[in-house]
Amino acid sequence: MEEPKITLGLIAHNNCKKDMVHLIQAYAHLMKGHHLIATKSTGELIRKHTGLPVILKESGPDGGELQLGGFVASGIIKAVIFLRDPLKRKSHEPDVTALMRVCDAHNIPLATNRATAACVLHTVLFHPDKLEDMPPKESDDP
Repeated sequence: MEEPKITLGLIAHNNCKKDMVHLIQAYAHLMKGHHLIATKSTGELIRKHTGLPVILKESGPDGGELQLGGFVASGIIKAVIFLRDPLKRKSHEPDVTALMRVCDAHNIPLATNRATAACVLHTVLFHPDKLEDMPPKESDDP
């Protein structure tokens, strides 16, 4: 039986792009066959340094986070790696917050640093069925 294909969203702030490339290079041999969607410059770097096919969306400041958030909300993206610079405020911070909120609302794993990214990638690549095995959300009824 063929393993299910996972669609992964990839975003990295400028200071974190090298880390993203190194992370994806480390897992590249396992990512073949999965679908990658990234913001423009992040995706271009991943393509260049890994040879993996990446669907490119707008850059972050031009709405890329919101585009990926739309894919999360529609059920296409099953996990997001967003290596962000926590020490530098971005002009498009509301878009970043919106992406994080939509991931939380739809129970989509979101990694924002290298350590959590490795955990999410391990789950996505080795145990994709676990993404669907999450316990149901408790109802608001007492």
